[in-house]
Amino acid sequence: MATARDWAGHGAERDELNPVERAFLDSSVGLAHAERALAARRGRRQRLLTPCLAVADPGHRSV
Repeated sequence: MATARDWAGHGAERDELNPVERAFLDSSVGLAHAERALAARRGRRQRLLTPCLAVADPGHRSV
């Protein structure tokens, strides 16, 4: 998919696609962007919440 996205990202090549192909490519690019954003949010959330687990865990004992 990355190869198709790179190829079709240029004006002349994109003009060679029919409307259905362009819509598919645009949807795929949008989905990939949304997935990357979701992964970034999950990573930030995990980094923020992980220290809370150590504080909230009643069985946790510092040595």
